[in-house]
Amino acid sequence: MTGAAIVFLLVVASGCTESTPEFRGIQTRIYVDRTEARVGDLLGVTVEVDTPEGFAVEAPDAPPSDEHFVTDRVERLRPVEIPGGVRHRILWSLRPRTVGDHRLPELSVPLAWPDGRIQRLPVGSIPIPVRSVRAEFPDRDVYFDIETPPPLPSRPVWPWVAVTGTFAAGVAAFLLYRRRSTGGLEARPEPGPLAQETLAELDAALTENDPRALAAHLTLILRTFVERRWAVEGDAWTPAEIPPDVDARVATALRELEAARFAQTSLRGQVLDGVRTAQTYLADVSRRR
Repeated sequence: MTGAAIVFLLVVASGCTESTPEFRGIQTRIYVDRTEARVGDLLGVTVEVDTPEGFAVEAPDAPPSDEHFVTDRVERLRPVEIPGGVRHRILWSLRPRTVGDHRLPELSVPLAWPDGRIQRLPVGSIPIPVRSVRAEFPDRDVYFDIETPPPLPSRPVWPWVAVTGTFAAGVAAFLLYRRRSTGGLEARPEPGPLAQETLAELDAALTENDPRALAAHLTLILRTFVERRWAVEGDAWTPAEIPPDVDARVATALRELEAARFAQTSLRGQVLDGVRTAQTYLADVSRRR
């Protein structure tokens, strides 16, 4: 199952002195966006640390990659006010590398106390089964108890190499012809009409009621705008890897929408706040037509 989430709660004793008796403790929660994964899946882990006023949470270092998991990124979000204190949030993205019943690596979260001392909060070590991306049954499920099985027939490799080489050469020739015929990169669309078109797509997407689905749809629209407006090639880049020539308001909106998708409780208002800066930018550009 990947729809459910694993939630763990850790209550850390405040250790406060007599001069600060109002501190009642610190609560740390960790949410995993699935209960089972496959090799290569991107796991979203949300860490929340609830503290009284005066505390701060610093950005933790990514745990070193091991044979079972590799971390994509660790991102600290802006803290939010809650009754009686502050909620600090961290987004942690990582991928499993091997099959088995594993535990997530440990993430050490630095908690800064009002007196300046740093307390390390260990989070993670959550069990999660990792399955293979292949079929559950092996290619050969016949067992021989009298003699060894006959070897699988060997297949020559050279036909596949030849076909692959021919296909790659054809693709390269087509791309070269296309680049020469267009005089280089494809012409970028005019900013004004493109901004107006993107604004209309964002408005149409607001009919989606589910906050997470809405954030994903708005992110896709803005990513398409960035790729067309600033000729950002490829679709593997993340909001943390936006080129510097992309307008800061669009970059901020993409990061806010990414945070809303990973939030423990995704609220529609949070999603709308995230996309508002991009709408302001697009409106400004469309008026310059």
